[in-house]
Amino acid sequence: MNTAPAAKARSYRLGRRADDMAATRERILVAARALLVEHPAAFSLEAVAGKSGVARLTVYRHFASRAMLLRAVIATMSDLARVSPRVQRALRAEAPSDAVRQFVDVAWDVWRSEAPLIRAALRLVNDPEIAEIVNATHRSRYRDSLRIARKARSSLGAQDLARALALLTSPEAYLVMVDQLELTPSQARHLLKRGEQDMVITDCERSLRKFGPDGMDRTRDLLRQAQASSAQSSHPDRTDSRDPRT
Repeated sequence: MNTAPAAKARSYRLGRRADDMAATRERILVAARALLVEHPAAFSLEAVAGKSGVARLTVYRHFASRAMLLRAVIATMSDLARVSPRVQRALRAEAPSDAVRQFVDVAWDVWRSEAPLIRAALRLVNDPEIAEIVNATHRSRYRDSLRIARKARSSLGAQDLARALALLTSPEAYLVMVDQLELTPSQARHLLKRGEQDMVITDCERSLRKFGPDGMDRTRDLLRQAQASSAQSSHPDRTDSRDPRT
């Protein structure tokens, strides 16, 4: 008895079912991302089901909670931006300055292109599961920062330098620059990428030694100082250092 045709048909059905499941998952993720950006407060599995046109139970089969769904959205964002291979390239750089530059490039490229999604995720941290996802990304960035800081062999110590680098490459720092300091993305990037980058990091290290690594107010103060220093270095003949917006 020849069972090859039946086996082939069964394999075809299984393959088609896997393709359908992958397409459904992608449809859910697209809808979840759109809902997060448009109405983050309404983010729920039920709302995502309605937006994607997929049955609620189907959404639950793919994602057991909205935290798991958010994790998948962030993972997709990271994959599209090639975050992991770019970070690994930065970690392999021999010169500490190259490692810092490449690491900063990765973070800021993502924050700039994904700012609406990042804002949405940060608005949901009152959910403990989502807060843990956000905190896990912070811990991962700090671990990578520490590996880069150890290359530099700073007299201030690897941990302080790592905290400074993790702070400057955090999404919160980016949002302070563009939302509160009202810098354009290119201005914010220039602030970190300018020739006196080492000085900015040193200022950050000093602030961290005095105040510690936490706090949006401290971040805002630090970045205001860095912005003022950048403006002064760009206009050495300027005697009036007042911010024209004040």
